[in-house]
Amino acid sequence: MMNRRTGRRCVLVVDNDDALTDVVRRRLEAADYDCVTASTGAMGIAVFEHRRPDLVVTDLNMPMGNGFELVETIRRRSSVPILIMTGYRPDYGDEVRRCRGITIFEKPFDGNELVDRIDSAIMLHESGESAAA
Repeated sequence: MMNRRTGRRCVLVVDNDDALTDVVRRRLEAADYDCVTASTGAMGIAVFEHRRPDLVVTDLNMPMGNGFELVETIRRRSSVPILIMTGYRPDYGDEVRRCRGITIFEKPFDGNELVDRIDSAIMLHESGESAAA
């Protein structure tokens, strides 16, 4: 949801790697996004409910709820675009088929690529198209 005070879009970043979360937060703020963070899936859900961000970026493996559980919970409440970042390439199979409106990308990633993916996903969502990959 666009921040009334700043007029900027809000992105929720959920990852238990505090150093990575801090780097992503700073990069998004430099790209004129408001950024809120959480370090567990459970905290991510609470922050999502409170802030209603325009997009969610989440890791897959973290304590207290993995990325797919977070996606499923958010999908019951919203169609907001979700980007899943992961450091390894498992077979996503059934989990991906159950999720709508997600894009999966691998760590490490370039900060500009991340911002481009976020910009594109938000624009597609606002135009009513699917951003799933």
